Amino acid sequence: MGNRFLALSRWVLIVALLVGLSGETCNAEDDGTNCTSSCGNIHNISYPFRLKHDPKHCGNVMYTLSCENNITLVDLPPSGKYYVQAINYHNQTIRLVDPGLQKNNCSSMPQNFPPLLPNQYSVSKVSGDDLLSTPVFYIKCSNPVNSSLYVDTAPCLNINASSLVQQKTYSYVKVGYMEVGDLK
Repeated sequence: MGNRFLALSRWVLIVALLVGLSGETCNAEDDGTNCTSSCGNIHNISYPFRLKHDPKHCGNVMYTLSCENNITLVDLPPSGKYYVQAINYHNQTIRLVDPGLQKNNCSSMPQNFPPLLPNQYSVSKVSGDDLLSTPVFYIKCSNPVNSSLYVDTAPCLNINASSLVQQKTYSYVKVGYMEVGDLK
């Protein structure tokens, strides 16, 4: 009986070790919060965001980003795709830029116009008014405009000697939605 008890004790010890070790791997279940990705200038894409080709357990599918030509994009139907400029996990914001806006070209126009209602991607607990986007229009004119709808950008422009030779133009900013009748 002593040999039998010793053999049984060995088996119990081996099974206990195997169960103990396998418990460590079972407890390491990944809930999608431990994944990080990068695309272009966005180096820390992590929960709740994920890239389209990340493993399925990474991030939240509602916050899927895509990486095209090393540029991070988010698709916000029905508006369209936007460039992701930055993600700030501390204050829970994401900075987006319309792909129609060209760098160093104030006359470029946005391709997309955001909807008037808060979008379904919001996880914030603020009111609906805080979630609305406001478009900004940059307008370049050959004649001066005298209207309270527009803000003159001349004080903000850096004028150099080469610009003095060019034809005189006037530039303005319009904050908020525009109608065709607003253009004068």
